[in-house]
Amino acid sequence: MAASTHHSAPKTVFMTLRFTRRSLEEWIAFLIARAAEPGFGYMVTPNVDHIVQLLGGKVDRTAYGGAETMMNDSRILAKLARLAGKTLPALPGANLVEGLLAHPAAGGLTIAVIGPSRRDFEALAARYPDASLGFVPAPPGLSRDCPEWERLLNDVAAADFDILLSCLSFPKQEYLVHDLQRRGIDRGFAICAGASIDYLTGRQERAPELWQRLSLEWAHRLLTNPRRMWRRYLVDGPRIFSLFLRHEIWTGAGVEIAPSAQPAMAGEGARGQ
Repeated sequence: MAASTHHSAPKTVFMTLRFTRRSLEEWIAFLIARAAEPGFGYMVTPNVDHIVQLLGGKVDRTAYGGAETMMNDSRILAKLARLAGKTLPALPGANLVEGLLAHPAAGGLTIAVIGPSRRDFEALAARYPDASLGFVPAPPGLSRDCPEWERLLNDVAAADFDILLSCLSFPKQEYLVHDLQRRGIDRGFAICAGASIDYLTGRQERAPELWQRLSLEWAHRLLTNPRRMWRRYLVDGPRIFSLFLRHEIWTGAGVEIAPSAQPAMAGEGARGQ
C-alpha cells in the first residue's frame, strides 16, 4: 500500500480535537510506512483525562496542535461520540504498541523506548526478542523547566530510531516530542504511549476482557490503585460529561479549536486531507 494511502484515513472532529479513524491493522500499517518517510512527526492518544485537562486549560495544548495524527484511546469517548451521532472507534494504546512490537516488520525497525526503568525495558525486550529495541533513560522527577529536560532532548535527538515510544506521563510525553519537533530533527516518528509498557511488562494489571468490553477499565484501575487514581476518576474524570454537553450538544458539532489555539496540523493535515 502506498504511503499516501496511509495518510488519507477518515477523520472525526470531537471535543475540539481531530481524530483519525483506523483499525489496529491500519494503524500498524501506517506506522510502518510513516517510519520510512523523511521528517519527524508524532501521534497523540487522547483519553478522558487528557481532554479534561486540555479543555480545562491545565496543560499547553500546542503540543496537541503539532501532532501529525490522533488516535482515540478511550472507550468512554467512543460512547460519548456515539451519543453525538459521530463515529469514533477506540483503540487502547497498549494494544497498538503490542501489535506493533509483535508485527513481523518490527524486526526491521529500530524502536527507541523512553519512560520505563531499565529493568522494565529489559522485560519488554525479553517479551519481544525479534523487535530491535533501544533504551533512552529518563531521570526521575522530570519537568519541562528543569536542566535535565534539555539533556534528555539531546539524548533522544542523538538516539537511533525509526519509531520512538514516548512513555512518560501526560503531558510530559507530548511536550517531549513537541520540543523534539521544534528542534527540527529530520527523521523518525513518535507515539505518545503512556502506560503501555507498564501493561505489557506486567507492572500494571490490565482490566479483564469483560471489564474492557463494558468500558470499565477506569473502575479496575481505581480498585487496584485507589490512592493514586481516586482523584483522577472520582473528581476530575466526571467533568468530561459537562464538557461533552458544552462542546458537543449546546454549541453543536464539537467545532475544532481555533488555529490560534492549535496550529495547523502537520503531516496528515498538510498532506491535503
